[in-house]
Amino acid sequence: MANTLLKIGGLAVAIGGAYLYMKNKGKKEQAQALAIMQVAEVNPQPAVTTDAGTYTKDEAKKLAMSVVDKVIAQLDQIPKERLADKTLSAIRQEKFDADQKEYKKAKALAVKDKKEQFTFLGKTYTSGVIRGVFSTTVKGGQLVLDGKTTPSFSEFEPSNWFRGETLISTSGFFSPKTLGDFVKNFKKTEWLQLYDSLVNVFTKMPKSEVDSILPILPKYTLLSNKNFAYFTEMNEKNPLTMQETLLLREANLEQYTPKRDSVLGTVLATSFQGGIK
Repeated sequence: MANTLLKIGGLAVAIGGAYLYMKNKGKKEQAQALAIMQVAEVNPQPAVTTDAGTYTKDEAKKLAMSVVDKVIAQLDQIPKERLADKTLSAIRQEKFDADQKEYKKAKALAVKDKKEQFTFLGKTYTSGVIRGVFSTTVKGGQLVLDGKTTPSFSEFEPSNWFRGETLISTSGFFSPKTLGDFVKNFKKTEWLQLYDSLVNVFTKMPKSEVDSILPILPKYTLLSNKNFAYFTEMNEKNPLTMQETLLLREANLEQYTPKRDSVLGTVLATSFQGGIK
């Protein structure tokens, strides 16, 4: 591309010069000018290229450690009273369990009163009672819309695929239960995931791109954590600017993500998964 542009540029200069020259000279001079123009087209000036290259492994390690240090510095600024915050997944689980308990009470009351339908949280469901008798084959819990029974069941029904037990499994057995757990785990061992990931990125990404996103990474690492209300609040108060978002998007960190190890299960730090689309 650079060679093509230089060809075009060199040709344009030659044409411009030839035009001015021919305007004031005779036929002999015009022929000489045309010859110069043709030489410029066939033998353009060599392209001048600059290759920024990538950082060496040692340089990348220093840069990666600087990001880790800044992330830890941000974690140290979290107010102590917020360290007891539960994960958003745990909070959702607790709410689901509480709602499911109330749902069962509402359904049991409808059965007791021999009502074929009952309402819970603004939605109407079947109770399993048919013509005043509780059915042994139809357990109820089907959603009712406009007076008609639908194939959909309440999410609080034990037979529903989205029952309470599935919520816990999605959060992971070893996931931190509180913000304090997250901070402790990150400082103890998990910072290594971020460090290794960054070293991998910095030794492959062009220096200019690394330099452009380096100041953003400590902030982005925490703002991309969606499992704690504290980080969501941080994002609302101090979100990534449009320029920062564009820089991260163009950097496309996902392309440097190593494949998950089939034995150890190691993967790029979770802060980079998903990225900015």
